Amino acid sequence: MIPNITGVGAVFDTTLKDWTIVVNGTDFTGDTTSVSYTVDGIQQETISVTSTQAIFKIINVSNNVITGAKLLFEIGKPENHALVEAPVTITPKLISVTPNVGNFEGQTIVLRAPGLTVSSSVRMVRSIRTWGECIE
Repeated sequence: MIPNITGVGAVFDTTLKDWTIVVNGTDFTGDTTSVSYTVDGIQQETISVTSTQAIFKIINVSNNVITGAKLLFEIGKPENHALVEAPVTITPKLISVTPNVGNFEGQTIVLRAPGLTVSSSVRMVRSIRTWGECIE
């Protein structure tokens, strides 16, 4: 049988500390090697596949609104593929800032924020007492 998609959504996985795309449906293969999910021509990481759900870690996207994604099973394109192609929005989630104490002057500041893309911008804002960050 050809797999059938019933729903697609972006979910922030607190264990992975990263964004995932969760695809629900029926008649999936249950085999991670027989399915691929691509965004902008780049294959994303397959986390798990059961007969009713496939989960993919977003590893590389160019925009916070994912459009035109493709999901292929070994058997071919699933029914209701338009649900996969529909826009899905991911929002940056701030996980950590390093260094996070002391005087930062002259240091490289590293933000770990899954959901930041090449089209995102980050602005550091300094107040009298603390540093803050603003993700636009």
